[in-house]
Amino acid sequence: RVAVWSLLPAMVLAGLRSFLMSLECARFILAATISGALLNVILNYMLIFGNFGAPEMGIAGVALATVGANVFIAAAMAAYIILRPNTRKFKIFNRIWRPDLELLLEILRLGWPISIGLLAEMGLFMAATIMMGWLGTITLAAHGIVMQLVAVAFMVPLGLANAATVRVGVAFGRFDWQGLGRAGITAFIAAGSMSLVIAVIYMALPEFLITRFLKMGNAKSVEVLNSAMPLLFIAAIFHIFDGLQAVGLGILRGMKDTRVPMYIAVFSYWLIGVPAAYILAFVFAMGGIGVWVGITLGLIIAAAALLHRFVRRDQLSRPAR
Repeated sequence: RVAVWSLLPAMVLAGLRSFLMSLECARFILAATISGALLNVILNYMLIFGNFGAPEMGIAGVALATVGANVFIAAAMAAYIILRPNTRKFKIFNRIWRPDLELLLEILRLGWPISIGLLAEMGLFMAATIMMGWLGTITLAAHGIVMQLVAVAFMVPLGLANAATVRVGVAFGRFDWQGLGRAGITAFIAAGSMSLVIAVIYMALPEFLITRFLKMGNAKSVEVLNSAMPLLFIAAIFHIFDGLQAVGLGILRGMKDTRVPMYIAVFSYWLIGVPAAYILAFVFAMGGIGVWVGITLGLIIAAAALLHRFVRRDQLSRPAR
């Protein structure tokens, strides 16, 4: 009931963050986000335990701290936009109560396929987690650790994907097809290179990374470690293609190409990834390794299809001058 009030500032800051990203104000976004995270830590310490004279609210304090952090970040971004000359000139808050129906429809047209694609991708990982749960608590624990490592590493290609959307979008809006191609190729090379580095780290230090999540004095921890080690090796390959597909999506979004990537996501993840994971895990009795091989196969198909679509970018419809 308390946390639900964080949705409104979260939506506002998401919109303002996207606006600032399009103007390449990435450093301020970083500073505002880190400041909000630190505020969240302080508010949690105060409101959960009643420190510094604050009321002791327990779990409700966590929720209130989340609301406070989101309000702070949204307010900081709004203040930056209003006060900075390079952002103030766009007057994005002028007559904000009057809807622009034409623009809203355009945003919905571009946005709903992105939402379906994201839902398909998140659904793939949810399905994988459910199947790992069917295999037992040890396997599920191993999967959870590897997914945490993958999620942290994914922030690198995700950031590159957002940058690619901006750079490609600017070139697309200027009808600069050479600049568009250069931005897209650079993004793919950067994502592939960084993902390869992370994959090497996974393969070189699997035990070190996994045991950060375990209390090794516990007898079950050894079982979890042994179950997670082969998953992390597969995750190394998985991460390379996950990074490429993320950047591919970002590039195509910058070209206002969202519907075909949605079809690619649904096909790759739900007609290839999920069935392959189930068949390998349970029909061929590969267990957790089979689940990870299956979802990796889905990501490989998605990355290849998105890269192929980018290569064929000259055949995509271009905006009229």
